Amino acid sequence: MTSSRILKIGCVLIVEDTVAGRRWGFPSDETLEEEIEYLKSNVKKLRESLKEAEFGDFIVVKSESDVLARSEKLMDADILLVFMLIGGAPAYAEVGKLYKGYGHSLEALWGFGKPMVIFIRAEEEHVYDGNLRALALVEEHRDIIGKSLWVVINDWGYLRKVIKVLQAIRRIKNVTVITVGPPSSALGSYNTMRAAVKKMGIKVIMLPFEEIIELYKRVKKEEVEELAKDFLEKAKGLIEITKERAMDEAVKSARLYLAFKRLMKEKGAEVMAVNCYEGGLKTLKEVAPCFAFSKLNDEGFLGVCESDFAAMAAMLLARYITDKPSFLADIVVIPEKNQLLLAHCTCPTKLKGLKEEPEPYYATTQYETAQAITTKVLMNKGQVVTILAPSFDLNEIVLVKGVIVESPNLPVCRNQAIVKVSANVTYFLEKYPGFHWVMVYGDHIEEFKMACKILGIKATELR
Repeated sequence: MTSSRILKIGCVLIVEDTVAGRRWGFPSDETLEEEIEYLKSNVKKLRESLKEAEFGDFIVVKSESDVLARSEKLMDADILLVFMLIGGAPAYAEVGKLYKGYGHSLEALWGFGKPMVIFIRAEEEHVYDGNLRALALVEEHRDIIGKSLWVVINDWGYLRKVIKVLQAIRRIKNVTVITVGPPSSALGSYNTMRAAVKKMGIKVIMLPFEEIIELYKRVKKEEVEELAKDFLEKAKGLIEITKERAMDEAVKSARLYLAFKRLMKEKGAEVMAVNCYEGGLKTLKEVAPCFAFSKLNDEGFLGVCESDFAAMAAMLLARYITDKPSFLADIVVIPEKNQLLLAHCTCPTKLKGLKEEPEPYYATTQYETAQAITTKVLMNKGQVVTILAPSFDLNEIVLVKGVIVESPNLPVCRNQAIVKVSANVTYFLEKYPGFHWVMVYGDHIEEFKMACKILGIKATELR
């Protein structure tokens, strides 16, 4: 894991001991020490649950001078997590100068230009003096609240979400994408690719179709026979393909998967996209990338159909915020039932999470060509899901929560989910963002809204 992917968090305890009388929430040194130990124990839990975050040692700040003395260490952090126990100075304190209500120490920390998360408590006797001080900073910088300044009161779960989103965005900004063929002209083309580069910070490598063909030809059948056999053995059965042909198609599809993996390793890429319908399938001829993309997504990489950079942006958010692979899909609106049908010929099996048990699947062919091999994943009925519908310019992502009511077998793309949504789907009869949408297990509306605000994308939640 490279250091550029790690989110470095500077942990600061502000305890400006400038009050002439007793301190809010901490009438004695003992109660203050108990609170500090409480904070440290909860930060330890955060550290254990956020594997790509590095929490620094606690820096205790009693005055502006302490900030100056630790400036090099603080500047090395990507974000500052500030526990504002006691801050500022009332008029009766014996200080050399009086300043803004939130105090010299917080102002000095703000000067480093880092995103800042301020945590304060207001629980029974645990009432921080910082409750008064932090809100003065909020008022002064209200235009960046939720973009680079957050105030969290009592809620450790919400604090974790903020850090996780910041961690995910840092991770995304270090992602390298390979697209075989140009971005799809029907899906925003180079304008959408440019928007993804600008907003998400990704690096894009574009390769001609012929290059992947050469890599595919170099992969020998013997190298992937066990992988193909394992895929078929774990399937619940076959759909519209014989056992003999299934093995032949699985071997070809596994060869393409291994060619992708080798190319990604060579280029240091985490995302693989193929412009399937504008030359990809025609050039590949005997194979399609459906199986390869399913396998890559199950491994924590991204396989993106049709070089759709709008959907790719949504998939990146889903992958790194939720730690789950997502399902890129075509959409059918069913107004009378307030449902959406999502369908596509590739789908990861580890929709519950990269470390969770996979969903069951059948082995079948890519629908339109009746060639290659792919999954037909049986998605979990009753599962709450979040759907992201990105516009081609990535100026907006529409967010919808729903529940899977059926995983049918209709004569459309192989992987299918019918989702009963909480919003009125007739909205999409008047405004339909992008083309492919992205579905991920779980309710992650709050985190996606956070991420969109940071990235300058309008998040529209339909309820």
